[in-house]
Amino acid sequence: MRIKPLVSGAAIALAFGAGLLVSNFVSAQAPTPPRQVLREDLNGFAGQEVIMQEVTLAPGGSIPWHKHPDGHEISYVLEGTGKLEIEEQGVRELKPGDGFHIQPGVVHRAFNDSNAPVKVVIVRVNAKGKPIMVPVQK
Repeated sequence: MRIKPLVSGAAIALAFGAGLLVSNFVSAQAPTPPRQVLREDLNGFAGQEVIMQEVTLAPGGSIPWHKHPDGHEISYVLEGTGKLEIEEQGVRELKPGDGFHIQPGVVHRAFNDSNAPVKVVIVRVNAKGKPIMVPVQK
């Protein structure tokens, strides 16, 4: 008769533990929100602004497929090794010292399949008041 409460208690503990594992896995996948370093109008370029951000992507993290409809993304990898995938161009490994430029409207994603964080500085030239990023379903 004591087995039923013991089994019920074990099932609850197992479910709780699984819930913690799942929430830790999901949170490990989410990118750290970008830290905005600078945002200001570009003199001589009507309707354009420059935005500088620092982004850290944790191990196992990813930035899903998206595009920048009204702006350029110019990036420089500070630390760590990550991957950049551009639609119809394949995957490129990025390491410290690498830079890349994403033209407006180009569909791409980034992910970190290494064991260390990846830190990137991004400079954007974007149409003022327009979205920086638009998700793309793949």
